[in-house]
Amino acid sequence: MSKQRLQGRRRHYGGANAMFSPHGVKPISTLTSPHIDSPNRHRIKALTIDRIKALTRDRIKALTIDRIKALTIDRIKALTIDRIKALTIDRIKALTIDRIKALTIDRIKALTIDRIKALTRDRIKALTIDRIKALTIDRIKALTRDRIKALTIDRIKALTRDRIKALTRDRIKALTIDRIKALTIDRIKALTRDRIKALTIDRIKALTIDRIKALTIDRNKGPNQRPYKGPDHRPYKGP
Repeated sequence: MSKQRLQGRRRHYGGANAMFSPHGVKPISTLTSPHIDSPNRHRIKALTIDRIKALTRDRIKALTIDRIKALTIDRIKALTIDRIKALTIDRIKALTIDRIKALTIDRIKALTIDRIKALTRDRIKALTIDRIKALTIDRIKALTRDRIKALTIDRIKALTRDRIKALTRDRIKALTIDRIKALTIDRIKALTRDRIKALTIDRIKALTIDRIKALTIDRNKGPNQRPYKGPDHRPYKGP
């Protein structure tokens, strides 16, 4: 193609990135869904961080899964909390581990329960300690048994008393011996009788003496039993 002809085409179409340029055919604020959802995903990659920030909530919603995947880590970081909330479940699922890591604490907090459920085991494992701490009790409850297993010892230690208390019997069963050992006395005290009963023999053996002492009498006694007080030793008075 001749130089003159190429220049003519650029003038006609405004260049490869024209509709995303303030000097191009369409300003960013006037782009409609068909423009954003262009068959050419390279146009999305060409958007600068400032232009990603300029996309409205509706424009973000219009991005297909392929376009979401095309957003680099820097572009994902540029999405505001409101824009993150606009991402549907299947779009959240499309975010790679690196993209999930790029979400700040405020963005993680913005993920609804359904979005948290959509995160795979690998995505949950990728969440840093401060991001795990940011998950509300409802979000912790939403983690499946498989996701709980994905939490490292440091992540388990990061769970507050209320969050440990929120773990169902099935989730407590999912905790490995190392995870049980990582529970502080305060966390052990937070476990209900039903949760304690869910612990296997090897997990009970893993509890240190001070953690065993932390278990109340109510947790140690069986159903409909009174705590054992020992034999009734009365002083011998003789014949």
